Amino acid sequence: MNFLVIGSGAREHIIGEKLSQTGASVYSVIKNLNPGLISFSKDILFVRNYANSQKIILDFSLNNKIDCVVIGPEDPLAGEYTIFVNPIFVRQNLHTNRRWSDGSCN
Repeated sequence: MNFLVIGSGAREHIIGEKLSQTGASVYSVIKNLNPGLISFSKDILFVRNYANSQKIILDFSLNNKIDCVVIGPEDPLAGEYTIFVNPIFVRQNLHTNRRWSDGSCN
């Protein structure tokens, strides 16, 4: 399975590392260097910021046949970052929207 990890901090490093250890293929979108994350990623996309990079991230995802997306940084989450991937629609809003995370949106 192909996973896209968005973010370059310690949290994303650990998530990517664990995914890699299970045999998943990890692809990463990062803003700054994380040598560990880079070492086990099959491919890397560097961006200046996440908010203005949705199109290039989408293209990167489609080109690498991404099955699942892990969004780490709070900025994309708080901005209701959305991305269409192969044809999965992922909308991450869990950490910043209390109504969503407490289950009252069910």
